[in-house]
Amino acid sequence: MKKFLTIVFCSLAVLCRAQLLIQNGAGLYPTGPVNIVLQDMDLINNGSMPVTSGNETFVFSGNSSNSISGTASTAFKNLKINKTAGQKLTLNRNVQVGSAVMMVSGNIDIGIYILGLVEGAALSGESDVSKIMSSSPSGYLYYNSVLNAPNNQEPGKLGLVITSQANIGSTTIRRHHIAQPIGSGQSSISRYYEVFPTNNSGLNATLKFKYLDSELNGLNESTLTLWKQVGASAYTDQGAESRDVVANFVQKSGINSFSNWTLATSSAPLPVRLITFTAKSMEKNSIQLDWETEMESNFKEFEIQRSSDPQTGFLRLSSVKSHSAESGKGAYYFLDDTPQPGLLYYYRLKMIDIDESYAYSKIVTGVAQGQDPVNVFPNPATTWVQIHAKDPVERIELLTLSGRTILDQEANPIGNKLHLPQLTPGNYLLRVLLQNGRTVVRQVLINK
Repeated sequence: MKKFLTIVFCSLAVLCRAQLLIQNGAGLYPTGPVNIVLQDMDLINNGSMPVTSGNETFVFSGNSSNSISGTASTAFKNLKINKTAGQKLTLNRNVQVGSAVMMVSGNIDIGIYILGLVEGAALSGESDVSKIMSSSPSGYLYYNSVLNAPNNQEPGKLGLVITSQANIGSTTIRRHHIAQPIGSGQSSISRYYEVFPTNNSGLNATLKFKYLDSELNGLNESTLTLWKQVGASAYTDQGAESRDVVANFVQKSGINSFSNWTLATSSAPLPVRLITFTAKSMEKNSIQLDWETEMESNFKEFEIQRSSDPQTGFLRLSSVKSHSAESGKGAYYFLDDTPQPGLLYYYRLKMIDIDESYAYSKIVTGVAQGQDPVNVFPNPATTWVQIHAKDPVERIELLTLSGRTILDQEANPIGNKLHLPQLTPGNYLLRVLLQNGRTVVRQVLINK
């Protein structure tokens, strides 16, 4: 008896959607390194898809959101999401992946289901414009691996990096995507992990917890610490030994057992409360920093730090003593007159208490004006920007104010027009790399 694979197309979207339908009793058996592209199509599997052992890639592409559903088990060797930014692939059943989940553009909404990665498989390319998401506590990413004396090991590339000299054994990791209640009306970021190891004592482990800017849930990432929950008990603040607000991680060592983990604002009081912190371009190739504070009780000073690449660290520029011991409030400014024109600089404040405890502010960016070799319009922009430069352009990049790259496009000798994805309205950075080796950065306001 012949079994058939049915592909159903429909031009009237109101009535139905384009579908790849695998009927009951039928099967899909691709062989070899082949891409199966489902452009603006749903996948409905009521039959058989034994494809986790080959080298096939299912690519969900197009300009609309689609789904995976059906009554039968669904598994892929490779799964790629490459949709228009803002569109998504929704899971309406559990899905297993044997090798790779590749995020290019668009999101995967797990919903109440499980996206399981076979041991050896990995998640790649996840970003603020292409991520795994879910609004349900029931849905999660799943990975199981044997961790014996792991050294900076990130199982499944799910964003949890583990180091320990202990043989932890078979370990299950579940990654969820909703905020957790921390207590006193506070919430965590929109990500938490459940970790179930075989050996769960005396681990003396180091844990690096990664996150996305879009998961911050309104929290100040410069104050994030690791929080731990055991069973049904309340989360407790475990502190943090290091954090990086550009690379987006918080790290803590000396952890002897695993359970549930998330990130939230530290329960320890900050040495000062920062209300505003801004950077603006001034005349004569200078950048002015302005900030306001409140609650400066027993506060010592601000250390101004600058970097041209936060990945390589910050350098001290100067310090400003607290001058608000009586009122508990203050307004400050600092003029940096040493930057090179047209270069992007990152600034942060190290806020130091009288007992030498400290915390870092958020990072702000500034560009010294100088002569204007690049014009960008319209600004504010909505769906596109045009770049005119006096010298030939090599590349164009769009970044967040924290320096995270959103778009990276080679120059077009005919004209440089950058089409903008669906983004949260606000200020962004446009970085133009010229063929003469110079880099020019412009701030662009994007409205939707």
